[in-house]
Formats: sequence, structure tokens, C-alpha cells
Amino acid sequence: ILMPKMNNFKYQNEPKLQDINKESPQPWNWP
Repeated sequence: ILMPKMNNFKYQNEPKLQDINKESPQPWNWP
């Protein structure tokens, strides 16, 4: 579960989120 701040960060950097996913295959919702 993402924290409010991280959730905000995710939306602000949505385009970069895909690149991060490629580098880190781990889902964002990992415990």
C-alpha cells in the first residue's frame, strides 16, 4: 500500500514509473 506522499510522487512521475518498473520488477504494492 502506498503512502499519501508516495502516491502523490507516483502520479507526478507517472511517465518515469514505467522506467522504474523495468529496473525494479517488484510491484509498487509490495508490503
